[in-house]
Amino acid sequence: MKKLLLFLMSLCWIEMAQAQTDATEFFRKGAAQLAGHQYEEAIRLFSEGLAIEPYNPKALASRGLAKAALGQMDEALQDYNLALELNPKDDKTYYFRALVFVEKENLRAALYDLESAVKCNPRNALAYYQYGLLKYRQGKLAEAKTSFDYALGIERSNVRFWNNRGVVKDQLGDYEGAIADYAEAIRLKPQEAEAYYNRGLSLKNMERFEEACADFDQFLKLETRRAEVYAQRAYCLSRLGQSEKALADLAEALRLNPRDAIAFHNRALAYHQLKKTDLALKDFQEALRLEPTYKGAYLNRALVFMGQEKYAEAIQDLDQEIKLQPKLDRAFLLRAHCKALLNQNSEALADYDQAIALNPNDQTAYFSRGSLRFKLGDVEGGNDDWEKAELLNAGTAPQKP
Repeated sequence: MKKLLLFLMSLCWIEMAQAQTDATEFFRKGAAQLAGHQYEEAIRLFSEGLAIEPYNPKALASRGLAKAALGQMDEALQDYNLALELNPKDDKTYYFRALVFVEKENLRAALYDLESAVKCNPRNALAYYQYGLLKYRQGKLAEAKTSFDYALGIERSNVRFWNNRGVVKDQLGDYEGAIADYAEAIRLKPQEAEAYYNRGLSLKNMERFEEACADFDQFLKLETRRAEVYAQRAYCLSRLGQSEKALADLAEALRLNPRDAIAFHNRALAYHQLKKTDLALKDFQEALRLEPTYKGAYLNRALVFMGQEKYAEAIQDLDQEIKLQPKLDRAFLLRAHCKALLNQNSEALADYDQAIALNPNDQTAYFSRGSLRFKLGDVEGGNDDWEKAELLNAGTAPQKP
């Protein structure tokens, strides 16, 4: 009897070992199909294995990955949830579940999972990178940059990390830093078109228009069907006085995308430079119809109105620009000029005050406010402002901290 019992027990162990072997084989084949992007077959194989070994967290997470690749987000989430219940220290599963939450627009849950991922594995560079992307979406640029810093501290050969940190630096006003990051992305991958485009934008922001054009040229050698690149190159060409070339680029941009607000805006600038004012105003109108919150468009149209001595219309546009960019000193300065020309003197002084508060080193603002003060009989105030303007002109004024 004892021998029979031992024999039966040994049979059970053999069957269990065989089942584990079968499950492992299903998981191995499933992983191969997943790597080959055969997601439906991968799901079938992982499911076969999980029918034998239902509490395998790695297999559950892998099946979840295949389901997510097919857009089956709710089903993927179920697999990730169970995998993390079984193994709450798996940083990769937290990362992949975070991606599902991103797809479902649950950014709070995604951020929590990414934080959990780096707690489990402080060297998970992708988790830091994805965290940075989400912070960027939230407009928290400093936090986004910090996350990209961490990612690059771990993995310095990832082109996307360099490129996206460059984007954040650009938006923080660190154009030199952005250009350095894009240069590293290009060094790592010389065919990385996006890095040329982004570096061109930073160079444009620094008014280094020839260099910006060179980068846009390089991008268009690699990719020819991006309307906004033609539009941005056109802006630089226009600023270089090459308006006809700019118009050719803008025609191509609008052929590729007839609803490109940037192209309409930049064509308006080119027309204005060519003194085709009616065409410029028409294009500004279309740009703002397509994108009513286009920063800079109202200000640039206001300049056209000012050239026509239509100061009331210019003020209306500058009002809109200030709503969009309440810290744009130039908008306050231009509005002050218009109000002064319309004898709205107290309002003009208030705008000059605000322009100077935003940019204490603007020589023109001091000179213009001083002129208005003289006109109003404030000789002492006018002298003070003109003295400050002279100091700034001589380069001896204290710099803004």
